[in-house]
Formats: sequence, structure tokens, C-alpha cells
Amino acid sequence: MNYLNKFSDQVQLMERAEDNKVVKERISMKNISQVQPSFEKELSKMRLLTLQTSFLRSGAYFIGTQQSGKALYEVSVNFQHVNPKDSFLCGYLHIQGLTKDNSSLTTYFEGEIIGPKYGFITKRPEWGSTEKIDLQHWIRFQAFRPFAKNIKKPDFKCKYELFKDHVFMRWKEMYIVSKNDNEQVSDYGIALNGISYAGFYYICFQQSMGNISGIYYHKNSEQFQQLTLQHDGNRTFSKFEFR
Repeated sequence: MNYLNKFSDQVQLMERAEDNKVVKERISMKNISQVQPSFEKELSKMRLLTLQTSFLRSGAYFIGTQQSGKALYEVSVNFQHVNPKDSFLCGYLHIQGLTKDNSSLTTYFEGEIIGPKYGFITKRPEWGSTEKIDLQHWIRFQAFRPFAKNIKKPDFKCKYELFKDHVFMRWKEMYIVSKNDNEQVSDYGIALNGISYAGFYYICFQQSMGNISGIYYHKNSEQFQQLTLQHDGNRTFSKFEFR
């Protein structure tokens, strides 16, 4: 009798263990079904992030226009070197139709990417800007407006994230280059046959679309000249690396 009782108890324990196993499997399957959509969502985000960074790279080429008053000039830009980690990029800007003496002009420029290293307020007195001028230009970009109320705070830092859709920059033309060998032929502070490039561009770059909007500033130039560029996927340029 005792043996039968013990056997019955063992059977009940085995049945309970089996029931617990089934319950655990059901819970596990439920958890998997809950996790799967989240994983797919994250994977979708990863694909989007890859798309958003595809235009901000060395060798990328852009075409568009710069408008100054009623005049409209054809412009092309190619990035030679892009280093988001150091908040830096550089390249060449080519503009056509400026003057009779210079039907086309190419300049070498360097850019500051707004983020932990560079803020929205320009810290280069030689560029001729002030805090008021900076705000007057940045506010023209709709994507900037959420930052507007904070940029005057001493401890404010724009957290630059490569994966965000809008990236803000400043581009400064450093010198004119020759048509043949890209050698420097004039410093940026010197006008060449009536052409001056002593100013700089405020830039808003929309990564998901490959669009660049810019506003040129120089105290002696027409205000709020508009730069509009679109990525050209059919053309890429050779690039170099800084060491």
C-alpha cells in the first residue's frame, strides 16, 4: 500500500513537472512573439539610419544653384574628406557665371559640423559674424528652430548624432584653386578680379534626401544669398585622407 502511494505521488510529481514544462514553453513562445515585432522595428530603424548617412561621405557630389538677388548661378560641390568624429569635412565648391573675367571659379572649403566640438555661435572673429548675425541666419532653417531658445545658454551643447536627419554646418572657403592642378592661387581674404569669397555659409544638410540648404554671409555682400544643392548619385569624385 505504501508502495502504491509512493508511486502515485511520483506520477503526480511527473505530471506536474510536465504541466510546468508546457506552461514554460507557452510563456517562452509568447515572449518570442512579443520580442519579434520589436526586433523587426529595430531592424527597420537600422535600415533607415543606414539610408540617412549614405550622402554624408567622402567623394559625394552635389549640384544646384546659388541665388543672389535676381542672379542665379550654377553650383557644384564635392566632398573630399568627411570625418564626423572630428566634426570636420572639406571639399571643393565650383560656381559658374560670376563675372566676365571669371566665368567659373573653384574654391577649396573646410567645414565645421555643429555638435559637441562646434556650437551654433560662430567662435571665429575673423569671419565677421556675431551672435545676433548667427541667430538671424540659423533661424531661417525650420529644422533649427527647436534649438533656438537654448543656444544662448553657456552650457548648451548640440548633441551631434550622425543618425539624425538634419545636420548643421558652417562652410568656409579658404582659397581659390587653379583649374588644372587644384593649387592654391589666392588667400580667402583677397578679392580676385572683383570676386570676394571672404564670407562663409550656414548649412543645413538633410541626410535622408541628400538635400543641402545654405545661406551665405559676408558683411559687404548681399544678405541671405540662398544655396540649394541636391545629391547627384551619377557622379562621384576621388577623395584623399588626412593622416
